[in-house]
Amino acid sequence: RKSSDDSPLDASDAAGGSDGVEEEVILQQHVLNECVIARGAKAALQRFDFIVDGKYVTQFQGDGLIICTPSGSSAYSMAAGGSLVAPNVPCIMVTPIAPHGLNQRPLVLPASASIEIVIPRNTRSLPVACFDGAIEIGLDRSQRVRITTSMSPVPFVSYSQHLDDWFHSLTSKLHWAKQLR
Repeated sequence: RKSSDDSPLDASDAAGGSDGVEEEVILQQHVLNECVIARGAKAALQRFDFIVDGKYVTQFQGDGLIICTPSGSSAYSMAAGGSLVAPNVPCIMVTPIAPHGLNQRPLVLPASASIEIVIPRNTRSLPVACFDGAIEIGLDRSQRVRITTSMSPVPFVSYSQHLDDWFHSLTSKLHWAKQLR
């Protein structure tokens, strides 16, 4: 397991180094649908170190990553090739955006997973983080974005069976499973 610059990587390294104590600015952002980490103004291949529950998993390469809730699975994630997920399934989805390789596919992780996306120190261009398509923040080298499920879920009011509503929305709004003639 190595980081993009071939040095061992762990969660403490992702914070920017272990040469001394560094203060870190923490921004907390709540989202309903998704967090997108994607290339900024420069159209260059992005690399993102991907850490789950404190363990380095892989390095994604491509235009970016979509990390979404089941509510967000029918939006940008679906358009990028991610799965549709029923709203009552407790999970976090990770969908690569235009991955550079056939070996990087969408993932479905348990809702309890703690995901960290780390911008490698040797990145050629700086990405941005976008939250629910509304708030955009520029990211810097060695910076990380941590994604976890909120301890306070958002309640939804449903007038019939929730799964029936979901299938109805998929067919009426997205024309899912409809025969096209």
